[in-house]
Amino acid sequence: MSVEEYLERYRQSCVRMKWSFPLPMRRTIQTGSKKRLAEFDRSKVDVDGLLENQRAEAQAAWQRFETRFPNKVKDTRQELDKVSAAARSREAVRSEVTRLTRLVRTYLLQAGILTGVGDDVFFLSLDELAKILAGDKTPIPYIPTRRVAYERYCALPPYPP
Repeated sequence: MSVEEYLERYRQSCVRMKWSFPLPMRRTIQTGSKKRLAEFDRSKVDVDGLLENQRAEAQAAWQRFETRFPNKVKDTRQELDKVSAAARSREAVRSEVTRLTRLVRTYLLQAGILTGVGDDVFFLSLDELAKILAGDKTPIPYIPTRRVAYERYCALPPYPP
């Protein structure tokens, strides 16, 4: 599978999303994808064989279900189709949110440069940022207090997984 096929199939998702976190750009994603694909190529695992076994097992399970519960086949197939479509939609949405996050992050960083607040732009609301972009500097004094609060929160132990 080419990197382009990999990206199209698995898209771009991000486990932790925060405007202030740097996100990998396309080049980084392609590099990581190339490494993953090379690892797959070097592995001794017969991926096609594994997939074929999974398909055969799924087909056998479905046939057992059809034999055991013939009256539930149609409804169950419809429900499985709905769940499958929902899973695909969820992944498509995650990919688009990741792309949107990159776009908004780029905008915020540029606004930080234009206003002179730099990375502190992440401690402002969008309304406050709009004021600063319009020349009203009144929100700037809020930044140090918010940074201290943020650093305090970061020092707390993480939530358990």
